[in-house]
Amino acid sequence: MADERTGTSGGAAGAEARPAPASFTVLCAGIAAQVQVGLGLLAHPVTGKTGVDLPTAKHGIDLLEMLEAKSKGNLDAGEASFLAGALHHLRMAFVEVAKK
Repeated sequence: MADERTGTSGGAAGAEARPAPASFTVLCAGIAAQVQVGLGLLAHPVTGKTGVDLPTAKHGIDLLEMLEAKSKGNLDAGEASFLAGALHHLRMAFVEVAKK
């Protein structure tokens, strides 16, 4: 069974990696990862380098805020909690990076 948060399966080490199943949480996690790249918290998946790109990070946060507003009342407790927590973490990180 796949873990929606990490996109990994519980299979043996060295098994072929499969994409995470489509879900709201996986969508939000993907956007959050893009924000973290824009904030320089994660390396860019292609270049392997880190760098700050505040407009891209802000755009990702805006996307997550739009998803939160548009899906209000339609998420299960886990999805709503994940999104709220991700947004809080990313907003705080954005403020810290923008201060530098």
